[in-house]
Amino acid sequence: MAALCRLKIGMQYQDPTFSQEYQEINVLITDLPLFSARVPFRSSAFREIKTLEVFTEDQLIGTATPNQIPAAAFTSEGGFRGPDDFEWNIYVEEELHGKLSRLLE
Repeated sequence: MAALCRLKIGMQYQDPTFSQEYQEINVLITDLPLFSARVPFRSSAFREIKTLEVFTEDQLIGTATPNQIPAAAFTSEGGFRGPDDFEWNIYVEEELHGKLSRLLE
């Protein structure tokens, strides 16, 4: 079983002077646990993207950011379980510096 779904992708950029951009794509939905669709933007623009929003029929399905940082999870005993290892990169470094500077203000 399969269906063709029309999605609208909203892209918010890091630079606030860029306006939010929307592009529509058709995605084949199947019973397989696999999501595959042509990326609706240039790969060189990926670094400039802050958030991607996915809509269907003007209803928000979800959002994603290129730099999702895993968080610790609290246990029922009041402790916490650390996140899995992830690749540290320049975007995570910039986000850390931004949060620390806001905290120290």
